[in-house]
Parts: sequence; C-alpha cells; structure tokens
Amino acid sequence: MTAEFAIVLPVVVAVLGLVIGAVTLAAHRITLVSLAGEVARLEARGDTDAARVRLANLSAGTEITRDTRAGLHCVELRAAPMSGLLGGITIGAESCAARSGAGAVTAAVANISGAGAGAGAGAGEGSGSSPESSATTRASESAGAHS
Repeated sequence: MTAEFAIVLPVVVAVLGLVIGAVTLAAHRITLVSLAGEVARLEARGDTDAARVRLANLSAGTEITRDTRAGLHCVELRAAPMSGLLGGITIGAESCAARSGAGAVTAAVANISGAGAGAGAGAGEGSGSSPESSATTRASESAGAHS
C-alpha cells in the first residue's frame, strides 16, 4: 500500500458516508412532506382517527405541531432522523389544508374578501378541485437549528 492510497482511502470512505447520509435525509424529508400533507387533509376533514393511525408510524423523535389560521389547518413535522456526524441536522415539513364545515367556510370567505382584489384567484377557485386537494405544502430543511 502506497502513502497516497493510505491518505485517499479514508477520504473516499468519508465522502461515500456523507453521500449515503444525504440520500437518507432526502428520503426521510420526502416522507415527512407526504405525511404532513396527508395528516393535514385528514384532520381538516375531521377524520382524527385516521390521522392518528398515520402518525403512529412516525419515529419516536418526531415533533408534531398543529396550527389553525385563516380557515386552514396546518400540521408541521420535524425530526432529526440521523445520528453521528449528521445527527445535528433537523428536517421538517409543513402542510396546510382548508378546514371542512360551515364555520371554516365562513372564516375562509371573510379572509378572502378582506385580502383585496385578486386574492381569491388561488387554488381551488374555478379549477374544480376540492379544498382538500388544494393543500399547500412547504418543506424546510435546516442544519443544526432546533426550535
């Protein structure tokens, strides 16, 4: 074994480990985005039992935050799925869905009419889609920032 090979081999192994970790984080983030959207839609419809079943599959360290604003029900999921060198990376996903029911419709109409001209031209208006199918999903990733 040459000296060059002895120096390059650990670097190659470290880079390979980081690449595998990054792929694992990306896969976990996709799962969180999908699950946050599904849970937000289920809870917005009032189907909390089905949402509870879906959330039962989460890893133990996942934080769940719920918020209601402007006729929307929002669910945020945050997790630090890795350990070791990548353990400080926290990934998260937030998704909001329109609440079902008469009170939710009244609140949404009040917010749209008070938001100004053109504010109602968003998803679901005139497109034939239901409020549940027009959930807005935003995913965020932050390195080492724990809220």
